[in-house]
Amino acid sequence: MIKNIKHQEQGVVQVIVVIILIVALIATVLVVSNPNIKNFIFKSRADNPPITFKDANGNALPQEGGLPVTTTQQVQIELEAPSAP
Repeated sequence: MIKNIKHQEQGVVQVIVVIILIVALIATVLVVSNPNIKNFIFKSRADNPPITFKDANGNALPQEGGLPVTTTQQVQIELEAPSAP
């Protein structure tokens, strides 16, 4: 009788573990396949870009394809370090 109860408890625990693994697998697939969820969970703590290129007047240079564009030779570089936690 006691062995039968322990065997039933082990079966219930095994079923619960399998359900948890299935839920974890589904959650992993959703996070990997949906960029909005991934960006929400793993978002950057830096609000501003760490390097800003500015012209001689201190105005930020326009960017094309992620690169600053300018016709002048005088460029200021502003470095910002994110605050440590």
